[in-house]
Amino acid sequence: MSDSTAQAKIRNAAIAHFARDGFQKTNLRAIAATAGMSAGLVIHHFGSKDQPRSVCDDHVLRILVQRADDARSPTRRLTA
Repeated sequence: MSDSTAQAKIRNAAIAHFARDGFQKTNLRAIAATAGMSAGLVIHHFGSKDQPRSVCDDHVLRILVQRADDARSPTRRLTA
């Protein structure tokens, strides 16, 4: 299921920018434009560029841990 909340759109846009451009070169306006919203709304939800970075790091880590767990799952090995 896809998360289509404003926060998720901002998070996903931030992940794309951080991965492509690096944290230092990414600005809130670029994140906002990619997310299809204003920089003010990004600030409303996250306050600063540091907060989306933390949220992005946590989100990506959860995905990686889940994939590792899925890869170790006995059920997955039987069906793969």
